[in-house]
Amino acid sequence: METKVHDTDKQAQAAKLLDELRAVINCNSVENASNTPDFLLASYLGACLDAYAAAVSARDRWFGIDPWNRTKQGAAPPLDAARTPVKR
Repeated sequence: METKVHDTDKQAQAAKLLDELRAVINCNSVENASNTPDFLLASYLGACLDAYAAAVSARDRWFGIDPWNRTKQGAAPPLDAARTPVKR
């Protein structure tokens, strides 16, 4: 049950971040340069942040480091098979 609350909190935080990104993009008229709606640019930036976080996690696993001791806390989920880096 606690996991569902945690997931709901994370979803709410993600939605809030996207809304705040959209607002900043709109207030600064950043969307005008590409003629792309602010909500699409915000979604793209959110996806970039997610991709970066996944890359950092994969890098840490590759080098066998755990900079925030996440494995002891159980907060670092393993990557799925498609994302698992190939060992050299």
